[in-house]
Amino acid sequence: MFIINDEEKPQKQSLFKKRSFRFGSMATIFTAIFIAIIIVVNIGVTMLSNRFPLSIDLTSKKTYNVSQKSVDFIKKVNDKIIIYVLSSQEAYLGTPALAPCAKIMDQYPQHNPNISIQYIDLTKNPTFEANYPKESLTANSIIVASGKRYKVIGTNDLLVTQVDSSTGQSNVTGDNTEQELDSAIDYVTSDKLPVIMVATGHGEGDSADLQTLLSKNNYKVESKNISTVDGIDSAATTMAVVSPTTDFTSDEIKKLDSFMTNGGSFGKSLVVFFDPGMTVLPNLEDFIAEWGIKVGVGAVYDKTNAISSTSVFHPFEGSYDSDTVGSLTSGIHADIVQSRPVTLLFDTKGTYTTKSVLATMNTSRLWNPGVINDTTIASINLTDSDKPGPFTVIAKSTRAEVSNNVSVSSTILVSGTYQFIANGELTANNLSNADIILNSINKMGGFKTGISIVPKDRSTTTLTLTAAQAQGLEILFICIIPLAMLILGFVVWFRRRNL
Repeated sequence: MFIINDEEKPQKQSLFKKRSFRFGSMATIFTAIFIAIIIVVNIGVTMLSNRFPLSIDLTSKKTYNVSQKSVDFIKKVNDKIIIYVLSSQEAYLGTPALAPCAKIMDQYPQHNPNISIQYIDLTKNPTFEANYPKESLTANSIIVASGKRYKVIGTNDLLVTQVDSSTGQSNVTGDNTEQELDSAIDYVTSDKLPVIMVATGHGEGDSADLQTLLSKNNYKVESKNISTVDGIDSAATTMAVVSPTTDFTSDEIKKLDSFMTNGGSFGKSLVVFFDPGMTVLPNLEDFIAEWGIKVGVGAVYDKTNAISSTSVFHPFEGSYDSDTVGSLTSGIHADIVQSRPVTLLFDTKGTYTTKSVLATMNTSRLWNPGVINDTTIASINLTDSDKPGPFTVIAKSTRAEVSNNVSVSSTILVSGTYQFIANGELTANNLSNADIILNSINKMGGFKTGISIVPKDRSTTTLTLTAAQAQGLEILFICIIPLAMLILGFVVWFRRRNL
């Protein structure tokens, strides 16, 4: 008979002391902690993303990124701004053409807490339209509002489209959201809105691009024939004369002079665009000469520093007056298209002071056949004996006076090139033409520098792979990565089953 002491009996191991329970519990605790951390981080990132720009635009053209120029402007806004998007957020983000616009808009509140965005579904909020009785609001439009005024932006204003000649289908090729928002915010926060008058009645060139640029930067643009009784608006700060083909009469010149002197108060500006193919305009040119500026004959070209080797009459700028045109973006040039040379008749004379605003490089030359017409253009002969540059192509003259013990002045800006503002030159995203003209007009009128943002390029680049590269990617994603995950899972399972 064997007697077994209690000490010799097999002891039943406590569940809590089992190795599998200890390791399993630790795994569960770490998993729970990890999930909790992920939840907290996710909440924190969501809150921060509504206030700070946390996303990174990795596209080569920065399609979804607000430019630094806009950021600097946004940060200076002190008024409370509300951006109303007339759509539900889900529907707006679900529209492929508009989703990138929303990504750009979302960055505005991140740079300034004074700016907020509200999505308004008109079908669920039909009374919202009553706040804007003068407007015919449509879905997906945007209203930028402040305590002073508001501005409506249509969907067509946001998107740049191009019709495919082969299919006839309209495709979105660009995004103008940034320019439209900046312009609207500037408009609703400005204390004073300037008026610019475009002269007509002399066979002027097409100024549509110039008028669009000025309108987007909150100028009220008027077209006026100064030969008529009400041909000059006294409220206008600036008058633009764009490549006239007939001369001004002596009475019209008197009106120009009266506009510039403004009854002794001055404070006006005149912008005149010439073209190499223009006929001689004695009255207008004599009036400008009184201000110390003369427009020469011929066309400036540059075989070395131009848009391309085959576009020698599109030279780049060599120097510019930063006080007039502002600070231009590094690496972005002006396209000085078909320009006549501009000469300063004096530096200072009496109350007049002249200055070169934009000039070509010293590699430029002047083709001067005496008269430019269809015959001379057909037989262009460029030689090393052509007059060498640099040449001033845009100049200004300021007349400073004292009125009632206050210093006042008016300014004339003369451009030897009309094509500088035509045929898409002001909308090209690789040129500084728009900045030069807009900043110059703002400077002369005493207004803050406007903002010119070129449309975001939405054109896509196709990734082309060779057959070997495509096969390699298939093997990587279909075979290698799944197999590696399977092996890793098996190792984890094998280790845990032995705990």
